[in-house]
Amino acid sequence: MEQSSVECNSSELEMQTSVVCRRPSYIPTSWTIVNRALDIVDKVTNGRADWVQRFFSYSFIGGIAALVNLTIFSIVYHRLEMPASYVVHNLIAQGLAQVIAFEISLMVNFIPNDYFTFRHLAGHNRSWGARFLRYHITSITGFCLTMLIQFVLTNGVHIPYFFSQAIALILVFVYNFTFHHLFTYRHMSHTAKQPAIRIDIHRHMVTEESTIDEDMPEIATAGYLSAEEIG
Repeated sequence: MEQSSVECNSSELEMQTSVVCRRPSYIPTSWTIVNRALDIVDKVTNGRADWVQRFFSYSFIGGIAALVNLTIFSIVYHRLEMPASYVVHNLIAQGLAQVIAFEISLMVNFIPNDYFTFRHLAGHNRSWGARFLRYHITSITGFCLTMLIQFVLTNGVHIPYFFSQAIALILVFVYNFTFHHLFTYRHMSHTAKQPAIRIDIHRHMVTEESTIDEDMPEIATAGYLSAEEIG
């Protein structure tokens, strides 16, 4: 009987383990065909379908933000007129167009990505303001890289402004996606709370020991009295 119960328990554990192993790494969608494709990706990548899912979501939203960026950049750059030389005009116009296009496209990028793409990461437990600040820091770094790449391609390689901006956005896109995982939505650290927990546990152990020490004379007295009654 005991052996059969042990075998039943082991079989139940195996079933639970298999269920846990078959749990998908991605967030299921409302489209069956997408879920089947993600199942295949999950098997091929050994449980990395969640990265693929976030990459496609980030790419779709980032593509919309990039179109907004390019549109605002082109409008501001070509509409801005200043009584200055050609070189000065290009530098000032490019800078203003970059800043305005960046700020507008940043909001277009952050709001849907924060709600859909990175919603299930551990770092999403931070406040909305903290997430937006971290997202802004990452995006500012990417913005500086975009300006640097765009300036080098435009003035060094002599590629037209529109195409140099598009190339810079593609390169910085990969950087931003990676850095959002490493910094923006990185899991929150709880190391600062561990010493307090250890102190509480130690105090609890000391309290239990003192309680046991206080109860020992009573137990001994009760045992002595019961021995006398038996005698």
